[in-house]
Amino acid sequence: VGPPWEPPEATDGVEAILIEPGLAFGTGTHATTRLCLGWIDDLLADAAGAPGSILDVGCGSGILSIAAARLAAPSTTIDALDVDPEALRVSRENLEINRVPADRVQIMTRPLNQVTGAYQLVVANILSHILILLSADLVRCAAPQGRLLLCGIGLDSEAEVTEAFQALGMRLSARRELEGWVALLLNHGEEAAT
Repeated sequence: VGPPWEPPEATDGVEAILIEPGLAFGTGTHATTRLCLGWIDDLLADAAGAPGSILDVGCGSGILSIAAARLAAPSTTIDALDVDPEALRVSRENLEINRVPADRVQIMTRPLNQVTGAYQLVVANILSHILILLSADLVRCAAPQGRLLLCGIGLDSEAEVTEAFQALGMRLSARRELEGWVALLLNHGEEAAT
């Protein structure tokens, strides 16, 4: 991941993503973005379990949607959502810089509570208190066999976030930690991870 004026080299099947950061979050250097990118790569590499629909909540720079567009099957639906007009502008610009076709990622400007449909993967890399505030809508947007990938969670708020989603019927499937940040993968009603 790098800026357009200093593009990184693609190596060994790893494609470079160019990000014009603007004022939107998601340049690829923050631990939470790296956690999400790694998990998206892993989830989409498994063709048998790869999601057919993805919702990127709080898309910021669009980096996670760009990665999903590059890695997912062409038939995968990808929607990106943010309430910040600047983030939406930057996302559109970054999709174009990365030559992601305009119809590959749909950018939505509505609040999460107005999103209809159920997604097989819902990704939200936003701060813990906002994850908790949006928890019911995030769970609603995940299909019955869908998964939630939540990040932006500091170690000090991991238990609170986990409990909020477990109270809504979600079960912790796996977790990853990097530089004091945590990413959680949750499923509807599955047994908790060990």
